[in-house]
Amino acid sequence: MITRATSGTQLALLPHDGRTRAVHTSEEHDVYAGRPRIGQPNHLRPGITGWLGNPHSLGAPCRMCSRPRYDVWHEGDDALRLFGVYFHARLTCDPDFSAAVLALRGKRLGCPGCATGEPCHARIIADWIEAQPAPNRSNS
Repeated sequence: MITRATSGTQLALLPHDGRTRAVHTSEEHDVYAGRPRIGQPNHLRPGITGWLGNPHSLGAPCRMCSRPRYDVWHEGDDALRLFGVYFHARLTCDPDFSAAVLALRGKRLGCPGCATGEPCHARIIADWIEAQPAPNRSNS
């Protein structure tokens, strides 16, 4: 059993099947995959809270696409589609980001907007990780 500290208490994390997957933040998770706090930039370095968050939002002006005096609101699956474009572009252009994402193999990515069976940006991340070849752990 794995444990981690949470606000001064120990939270027991039950073992899981080893696949990288997206879960709601109310469930046991290893890594927070939500947005950064208000006032933080959208394009964060790996390891900073919110670095895996979707910078494109629904139900509020998009912090990534809006400009002064011109709010952009996304509808339907636009935020997920735009995240996919952003995520794959960043994987291609930022080797540190790509390595940090790959290091999440086997982790549970906690997303506050993730509902079981529903599309979610954290599922895009998890699916990409799982589609990559597993690291070779042999010492030959």
